[in-house]
Amino acid sequence: MALKQLKVIQNFFRGSKPGPAFLVFIAILLALSAFYKYPETVFYPPQSIHAWRQADCASLALNYYRHGMKFFHPRIHLLVSDNGTSGYAATSEIPVFYYTIAWLYKIFGVHESLIRIINLIIFLTGLFYLFKMLHILLKDYFWSAGLAILLFTSPVLVYYANNYLTNASAFALGLIGFYHFLSFSEHGRTSSLYYSALFYLLAGAFKITGLFMLIAIIAYFFLEQTGLTRGSMSGIKTFRKGARQVWPFFLVVLIIFSWIIYARCYNTIHHASHFSTTIFPIWNLDLKGIQGVLEGIRKLWLPSYFNRYTLILIGLMGLSIPFNYRFINPLVRTLTILLLPIVILFIILQFWTFSQHDYYTINLYILAVMILAASFNGLQNRAAKAFKNHILKGLFALFLLYNVFYAREESGKRYAGWLNENSAFLVFREIREKLPEFGIHPDDTVICLPGSGLLSLYLVDMDGWTAYVDTRFGRGEPKYYNQDSSGIRESIRNGARYLFIMGIEEIYRKPFLMDFTRHLSGHYKDLLVFDLLSDDRNFNIGNRQLKLELTCDMENLSPDGRLYRTSNDSILLTNGISQSGEQAFNGSYSSKLSQDHAFSLSTGFDKVTAGESFVVSTWIYDPKDQCRIIASGENPDQFYYGRRMIEVADSLGWQKIKIDFFVPAEMDGNLLNIYLFYPGADSVYVDDLEIQYFKKPDQGWLNGPGTGS
Repeated sequence: MALKQLKVIQNFFRGSKPGPAFLVFIAILLALSAFYKYPETVFYPPQSIHAWRQADCASLALNYYRHGMKFFHPRIHLLVSDNGTSGYAATSEIPVFYYTIAWLYKIFGVHESLIRIINLIIFLTGLFYLFKMLHILLKDYFWSAGLAILLFTSPVLVYYANNYLTNASAFALGLIGFYHFLSFSEHGRTSSLYYSALFYLLAGAFKITGLFMLIAIIAYFFLEQTGLTRGSMSGIKTFRKGARQVWPFFLVVLIIFSWIIYARCYNTIHHASHFSTTIFPIWNLDLKGIQGVLEGIRKLWLPSYFNRYTLILIGLMGLSIPFNYRFINPLVRTLTILLLPIVILFIILQFWTFSQHDYYTINLYILAVMILAASFNGLQNRAAKAFKNHILKGLFALFLLYNVFYAREESGKRYAGWLNENSAFLVFREIREKLPEFGIHPDDTVICLPGSGLLSLYLVDMDGWTAYVDTRFGRGEPKYYNQDSSGIRESIRNGARYLFIMGIEEIYRKPFLMDFTRHLSGHYKDLLVFDLLSDDRNFNIGNRQLKLELTCDMENLSPDGRLYRTSNDSILLTNGISQSGEQAFNGSYSSKLSQDHAFSLSTGFDKVTAGESFVVSTWIYDPKDQCRIIASGENPDQFYYGRRMIEVADSLGWQKIKIDFFVPAEMDGNLLNIYLFYPGADSVYVDDLEIQYFKKPDQGWLNGPGTGS
């Protein structure tokens, strides 16, 4: 038996025996799925990177289920449409997927893991058809499987394949559509053409960017009809019957764009701007803005696209195409060339979004697929013996293995550490069963703070509002929700009955909330629930009690000139050598931070207590907005906080920035460091630093109503 299994694997590496090769490939996909921890993460609620967009998708499905399965009336939990009174909002994608999930909820009950499971099944199926498509070109099962698996080592794809967003599914459906189109080009069967159109319709319905290849195919049709290209090595046309065969693709485009028009009209009627049905082109940005987007991609997203060596490989394969042009299947090479301007045009039209949305790149991967398919097809036709070499195949297998481990490590980071800091919102899911005890009815509307998306509303499964900012796509004055007392009162006028606050710290950070936190209906862990309409006061936390206040004006140094003196003679700040008279907000001196002095004004607080808090502010002259106030433990993995707020700015370019944080439980009894950090290449100036150190708040409110844990 073992000998037989070894023979199957040997045949796979030799590129023979189709039946066993298919089974081996499926087994590899399942093994990789297990290695990437899909059996565990498939049950995760929305969280980690772009949890807000994951919650959007899950909210659409749940609202279909909750509100009568009205396909043409999509809605979400966040009530920011119709002047802050409804959740009616439509996405640019046809909501086929969300509607299907809602039907599955009716059959199996509400299990949001169904969203991840269906997306994963679609994606793995797409990889299987990519494997089959590559075999049509390469006629070798090893290389076909190897290139398909290489795609499955992109951390972005590994993360979103098993997720709530439909981008990876749209990409996979497009791969299936292209497989059927390539089959049609090989044997001319009309059924393959119709299958291709059907899967492109689904791809475009899941995400309009799933149509990149379809647009290239339509462009190819016109080139072929004018005689500018040929469909095969033998010169036989792909569209042998002309326009009679291309009409299904035009029908797909018509259906998709009809929905986009409907969605825009629907959103206009409901004054909804939660989902984008517009563009964010590069020409809307100045040079500084363009550089900021590119820098954000380089620092934050680039390692998630592929391992650097894989990116280099794809680049080299792309460069090889002109040198092997006549050896490449004419259909594949022409479509690859046509895809390039389509992808570039999309990047230009949506340029700004790439700085914040890694998933916008997913359907661009079709270009990488075509580059690999075309280049390997050409190289193999030119040097067939080299590609049969077992040493080369073994080296490529090792390269794949390296990429698999890289993908697991990079994608795994998204469920750990600061990338998954919004996992703290999962307490909103846990409190749901407690709500009846607090007197809360499912039809009540609520305000959930903090958070600017609908994640908390979805997790608690209640309609309402958050600290949402409706930017209106930069085409109007932003609308702010619940970010001051007037915003809270507006939500109350629109029907808000309860206020959910995650952590008593939120009340201290936003003192205006004290007017709305008089009656505590209940609490669970750190999540407090207040009745906004009750006049009965049973909750009063008072103000934070100051433990230490420290200021530094950068004017005075220690006798040796190495440290800055502060308002407390026993506390000195580091890097006095950075003192500069070039710029100053007050007085004559500031601290000049540069590459030579990236860290400055550091001080430590020994044995801090969980629940204590700090407010740290300083004035900075920092045109590129790169300087940060940092608070961290001795090990940054234990605690690291650097989210700053800009309080005020003057006409000369100085800004006052601030951080406000509470000491977490994991820092109890440990050393806390506070310092300034500047990662830029030029210089910035820092002046008038102030540190306020507050005592742990009185926890008497824990004896109030509700169930603590």
